[in-house]
Amino acid sequence: MTMALKNFADAMEQPWPAFWIGLAGIGLNVLLNWIFIFGHLGAPAWGLAGAGWATLAARTATLLVMFAWVATTPAFQEWRPVHWWNRPHGPTLKRLLALGTPVSLGLLTEVGAFSMAGLMAGWLGTTSLAAHQIALTCASVTFMIPLGLSMATTVRIGACHGASDHTRLRHIAIGSLAAGVGIMSLSAIGFLALGPTIASWFVTDSAVSGLAARLLIIAGLFQIFDGLQVTASGVLRGMNDVRLPALLAGLAYWVLALPLAWIAAFPLHWNAEGIWAGLAIGLAAVSFALLARIRHRLRAR
Repeated sequence: MTMALKNFADAMEQPWPAFWIGLAGIGLNVLLNWIFIFGHLGAPAWGLAGAGWATLAARTATLLVMFAWVATTPAFQEWRPVHWWNRPHGPTLKRLLALGTPVSLGLLTEVGAFSMAGLMAGWLGTTSLAAHQIALTCASVTFMIPLGLSMATTVRIGACHGASDHTRLRHIAIGSLAAGVGIMSLSAIGFLALGPTIASWFVTDSAVSGLAARLLIIAGLFQIFDGLQVTASGVLRGMNDVRLPALLAGLAYWVLALPLAWIAAFPLHWNAEGIWAGLAIGLAAVSFALLARIRHRLRAR
């Protein structure tokens, strides 16, 4: 529910209040974790269960504040529902599901592929799994920037698509793709130049940090492809083009990337580096496929 309200605010070009509300929710979560995990301020020490209750309380508070903001801010007066609790409108839900289901499946294939890569890293032992987690954490942090750019691109492209403003749509698409590549090029340089230093921040074990540093080199190489594919996905979603991109992602990750990762890691004995090489190939494949799809859509206009 919070995400639905946040996406509404983003589409209305009001992202900052939602950001601050979400950030405050994270701070509240940290505070409540400190209280209920360890039993501070007179609260019982619930341990791991305390973390669960703290997160539930923080998420609930975030939702309530987000709803109060959306329901009262003047910027949304023209677009606010007259009645928040109404009978679901079947045709509208059908249209939303027609767009949202392929997007969900596309994200599932990507997240599932990286989860499967984590399982394969675990089969190689604790050192490989720890190094994999370090590299994945770093790559996930840098990925947040083009992910946000992709969401903004979807909003902008969607407005142009709805208004049939094809010239402006083309400029936004090209600019967003260039920005995604540029941002992730900086991340790539950082991983390639500072991989050992970054890895040493996480762990003192030399075997883990050394392997993590090597994985960050591969992560640096696929940063550009990662930024390209997520930005391209945002462009296509703005044009309501979601089914083929989801299929392309499934093929790239599960038919190409994961089989290659398994072959490289086990029969070829490249170990964790082989897993990440397979992921890099999959990301490159899906990014080029999505670029070809964008080019086709823009030529058709």
